[in-house]
Amino acid sequence: MFTLTQAVSRVASRLNKNANDTTVATRLKNLINDACLEKWHSYAWSFRWREYPLVLSPQVSSGTMTATNGSQTITASGTPFLSAYHVGAWIQFTGDTIQAWYRILAVNSTSSAVIEPAYQGTTGSGKAYYLCPTDYLLPTEISDIGTIKVTYGAQAMSVKHQLVNEQYYYPTSATGAPYEVSVFNQSQTLTTYTTGTLSGTVNTVTLTGVGTAWLTNVQPGDEVVISGDTNTYKVQVVNSDTSITLYNNLKIAASGATYTISRQFGKKLRFQPCPEQPYVIFIKGLRAYTPLINDADTNEMLIRYPHAVIESAVWREASSSPDPREDSLYQKSELLWDRAKGEDEQILPQGNNTPIYNLRVY
Repeated sequence: MFTLTQAVSRVASRLNKNANDTTVATRLKNLINDACLEKWHSYAWSFRWREYPLVLSPQVSSGTMTATNGSQTITASGTPFLSAYHVGAWIQFTGDTIQAWYRILAVNSTSSAVIEPAYQGTTGSGKAYYLCPTDYLLPTEISDIGTIKVTYGAQAMSVKHQLVNEQYYYPTSATGAPYEVSVFNQSQTLTTYTTGTLSGTVNTVTLTGVGTAWLTNVQPGDEVVISGDTNTYKVQVVNSDTSITLYNNLKIAASGATYTISRQFGKKLRFQPCPEQPYVIFIKGLRAYTPLINDADTNEMLIRYPHAVIESAVWREASSSPDPREDSLYQKSELLWDRAKGEDEQILPQGNNTPIYNLRVY
């Protein structure tokens, strides 16, 4: 396994620099990350593809609602609201003259929620309704989407991107198996989770929680900041409510530490029609780049194409000052990357699973 510290040593050797000098090592680590980041997102590498399961929650219409004209708070006769699924869901009061859809802004409890805009109908109780959870946040590590499929379906769903044709749909009272999905552009979400404490060992990628509920509150790609550690780590897999696997090795040990797991941005999906029962969806998408932090960190590029990464870092350092070798170094690094793409093309042929947003770059 080719690690970050080995890459730094190789780049330093090529440049006749001292890898044991902290300032030099830090600069070379940044150059290696810059090289990986650029090439990672310039091409749909086979190792970037992942499948992510998503469970769709069914429409709810049991019981009744109480709503007050001009108020954003609604209450239910039962307990229909689930914070994990219904924040961002849509609700319509079916007996109202104004057949408007409202969005659930927040869930106060299983029987109370906040809507936007404020309720426009007549104040009263016993109101029939449709509660449609059609909008879902993608895992934050997905930078692009290839296909979206219902598990029983042989064909991928029809996908419409908001910025391509502005054709996306608001909910309807109809229910059934979803057959179409609209993709919303990246939006700021600012979700954080801090419940419980965690522990982890230096140079390992496993976090163990106490009093945590990570399965329903954390997604792949979320960022983890641990008290006493200035580094930011990225979630690879949520194994259970008390276990997370990171992409980055821990640099500092943690024991019973407080933490913050945050989600700054994410794309949203809107499924049509509203499911009448739970459906399992699989999303095939491309992972975003995860920076190398710990000396023991590695990634698929360092493992499969170490020479290309090293030469890219060497060229970047040479280009920072006048150097007659710059052009030849750039040409050498690009030749190595072209060869790498050719090798990768044998694994995932051109035109196969072409991403929706960004076509492969050749």
